Amino acid sequence: QYPEMMANTKKIADMVDLEREYKKTHQQCRNKVQEISFFINQLDSFQERIVLQMRYLYFEGWTDIALRLNYEVRQIYRIHGRGLVHLIDIHNNIIKNGGKPLF
Repeated sequence: QYPEMMANTKKIADMVDLEREYKKTHQQCRNKVQEISFFINQLDSFQERIVLQMRYLYFEGWTDIALRLNYEVRQIYRIHGRGLVHLIDIHNNIIKNGGKPLF
């Protein structure tokens, strides 16, 4: 019975370790989502913000975004592309002013 008790103790310890690792990873993901959200919200254009939010925070596909916003898919591509260019500009300005690179 002693070896069985030791095996169960090991299983419980492993579960506690896994839970701890899960919580740590979950918090890192939440922090990254907040960082991405903050970064996207720096965009001046509402269209660019909403398209990038739907794509990168809500993981929606191009067609779904187009349907929900009542645009053609190629318009979504253009808005998305402009948004990415503007995010790069924002990022470069952050670095130029002594801020920490985000990616």
